[in-house]
Amino acid sequence: MSELTRWLRLQELFDRAAMLDAADVAAFLEREEPDPGMRAEVQALLRADRGEDALEGIVGRIADHAQLDNLESGTRVGPWRLLDELGAGGMGTVFRAERADGAYERLVAIKFLRGLPTRDAAERMRRERQILADLDHPNIAGLIDGGTTADGQPYLVMDYVEGVSIVEFARGCDIDRRLRLVADVARALHFAHQHLVVHRDLKPANILVRNDGTPMLLDFGIAKLLEADAGDDPGRTQAWFTPGYASPEQRRGDPVSTASDIYALGQVLAEVLTGVYRAPDADGLVTLPGQRGLKGLPKPRLRELDAMVAQACAPRRAARYRSAEALADDIDRYFQHKPLRAAPARPGYLLRSFLHRHRLAVAAVAVFLLAIATFAWRLVIERDRALQAEALAQANATTAEQVVDYLVSLFEAASPEQAGNQAILPGDLVDRGRERIRGQLVDQPQQRARLLAVLGRIDSELGRTAEAVQSLREAIAIEREVGTAAHVVDHYVSIGVLENQNERPEEATTAFTEALSLIQAGQGNAAQQAKALGGLALAQLRMGQGDEARASAAEALRLAERVQGPDSELAVEALQVVAEVDSRTGRGEAAVAAASRALAIVRTWGAGHAQDVATAIGFLANTHVQQDEYAQAIPLLREMLAMRLESLAPDSAWVITARHNLAHALYLGGSTLEALPYMQENVDLLRARGEDDTPSYLVAINNIASLHEATGNYGRSIPLFRELYEKALAASAVSLEPRLYQYRQNYGRSLMLAGRLDEARPLLWAEVPSAADPQTNALERGRRLLHMGEWLRRSGRFEEVEAHLVQAEGVFATILEKGHPRFAAVLRVRAQVALDRGQPAQAVPMLREVVDVLEGTIGADAPATMEARALLARALYESGAQQEARSLLAAGFEALEQRFVPQAPIRDELAQLRQRLRG
Repeated sequence: MSELTRWLRLQELFDRAAMLDAADVAAFLEREEPDPGMRAEVQALLRADRGEDALEGIVGRIADHAQLDNLESGTRVGPWRLLDELGAGGMGTVFRAERADGAYERLVAIKFLRGLPTRDAAERMRRERQILADLDHPNIAGLIDGGTTADGQPYLVMDYVEGVSIVEFARGCDIDRRLRLVADVARALHFAHQHLVVHRDLKPANILVRNDGTPMLLDFGIAKLLEADAGDDPGRTQAWFTPGYASPEQRRGDPVSTASDIYALGQVLAEVLTGVYRAPDADGLVTLPGQRGLKGLPKPRLRELDAMVAQACAPRRAARYRSAEALADDIDRYFQHKPLRAAPARPGYLLRSFLHRHRLAVAAVAVFLLAIATFAWRLVIERDRALQAEALAQANATTAEQVVDYLVSLFEAASPEQAGNQAILPGDLVDRGRERIRGQLVDQPQQRARLLAVLGRIDSELGRTAEAVQSLREAIAIEREVGTAAHVVDHYVSIGVLENQNERPEEATTAFTEALSLIQAGQGNAAQQAKALGGLALAQLRMGQGDEARASAAEALRLAERVQGPDSELAVEALQVVAEVDSRTGRGEAAVAAASRALAIVRTWGAGHAQDVATAIGFLANTHVQQDEYAQAIPLLREMLAMRLESLAPDSAWVITARHNLAHALYLGGSTLEALPYMQENVDLLRARGEDDTPSYLVAINNIASLHEATGNYGRSIPLFRELYEKALAASAVSLEPRLYQYRQNYGRSLMLAGRLDEARPLLWAEVPSAADPQTNALERGRRLLHMGEWLRRSGRFEEVEAHLVQAEGVFATILEKGHPRFAAVLRVRAQVALDRGQPAQAVPMLREVVDVLEGTIGADAPATMEARALLARALYESGAQQEARSLLAAGFEALEQRFVPQAPIRDELAQLRQRLRG
């Protein structure tokens, strides 16, 4: 045995023994290794690893376990409580745990990863966790949660799988059952590879079979989480694989790929078939099942199994199966007696396979001499099909490798080695990806089209709708030439959705109409038609075409229920479109009924759809909010938030959105001060995540600052608006922040309301340059003029006020309907000028109109409405209508304590007015 072979065998035995209890090691070594010298070396390594020998072993154990010493049964880790230790291995220690906060009952497995993590490693792990969490497959143990303990120890929370290793389970099964187990594993592995996730440490210990016979893959991608950046330590991956199952390139320290997993799966297949483990030799050649003593099969069938293992475990990665699915397909072909891709296409083999599949047919035609020609023809066809299938598999694998190379090059461009110290924003990364697509994958147009579609979806998530539409249109141009018509339809529907979100209903209508035309021409299906009709209904709604929108929405629902059933996801989407259309066209009861029906359907889907239920609850709550039914909306929003928190981290985007929606409904429903803690929690969480320079954070800061201002707490609103403005200003130095001018006006307004006029003036007087959106631009110019008028009034320059108010009114008239609260704000400033000049009789009718408008739009108990009512009471008192003023004070401010902080100016004004009325 060569030194390399001996070392590989030694490391393989050590890794497997390290996962066992100490009492079981001796029996394991006696069973697996005949060489007593090798067994002694393994025992010595285990003693050193456990700290029972030299100082080096002790130091190594301290380094690996410093963060794990305090872990024991009963320890709390986030919302989980540790129950008992399941085992330990090279990557870390695994505990069984249960939900500790009583929110719901669930058993999980928590893996605490070895080593003292660096800050960079923790950040990389946080990013990688989301990719692994998306691997939703019935044969993959899901990643549920993750994080670090208070001591900085990283951990992962995974589905708890109770079962035995696939090799142990297979010992009680026949050959066919063993093969079907591996085929299930191969398809799960292929699913992960399609999501660009490589296992890196596939072995029997990471494949458990449940009591019901379902194989489950464990520890998916954990080796990647533990891997150092290639530029830092290119050999680090060597610590996180099991040599007996690792491909030759993995053992050499070369980059891993899907082919590395296929090699390991081939070794697992051989062990599952025979129950016997044999380490590969120094060149990576494995011992085939027939050489391990597999019996009970005809020799041709045994040769087929050997061929499958040989191709999966070929030392050269290019010679292996091009995908894990190709191996699963070969297993299926084995059962169907079809020629295997792994087997040589010799005529005798093809003939034998054919005869097995068509025994009766061949016997029937053998009487006729014509059967010879027929048979030869069929044989050629079968051989051609086999070759074509192999060529297709090779082409698909080549394409997959090119796609992986493209993605690797894209992210390498964002690495510190190439990007330097300058942070790469997500939008920049997507732009780079789009440019690289134009230069790479030139001979793979379909993959280019699909990657462009993916980048379009990413852009849409980033709020970059124009870039998203551009990518999708490029994808359509390619797909129309070489792709699938169904993809073109999907892309048009996606463009329509984006245009709807961007408030461009005409463009959305064009996209949905194009999709529907293709479907009517036979290039799509009824499910796509239902989606397109639903989107068209929303576009028609935005264009004021209520009757057309209701007709489109009704047809979308009819199609969805016919195609996928009344309880399907598509039917729920259509019901929610119906609810949206009804809500916006004055059919509030019908809207609530449709949204309620959608929620009732989703609740029937079962425990695995908790997040779908939460989304449907939020939609129903929003429908209630649109009807000003806050008492019905708020309990639903509380339920939605609680459901999100059951399975998601408090700082996840879904939870932050749910918390914001609840705060907004509380504010609209009059519980302003109750809404503040929810908004503040969002701001605190975004800061803690280091996302204090993102658009989401700026919006959150603006919301909470505006709420503090509305309650009269300028001491809190001004610092927040200052932070908001400064961050938006810094962001605009790189890429124009579209809300900069709004944030600047808000900051200046809050300073003005607090009486700090000199500080407010330069902010309020700054020009508003032209923006891409004319409506937004006009609104900001109108706000600027209104704020300037208010500043002049507070400065006593009454003669200059009216000119600014007239201009503001004119601007608002170009974009807002009559009776909008903005016009009431202009009228209120006029009334205050009259009061300041000692003309209360002129102010009274103006303030009555202001109160009427605000009560009819934002509600009788909204802070702005109450402030206008307080001004009216003052004007009535000063104009001599004291009895009416008393009546207004007695009945109009019951909710004052829920709306304003004690130091709010309105409280002082009302207290003074009541005192004057009593005097």
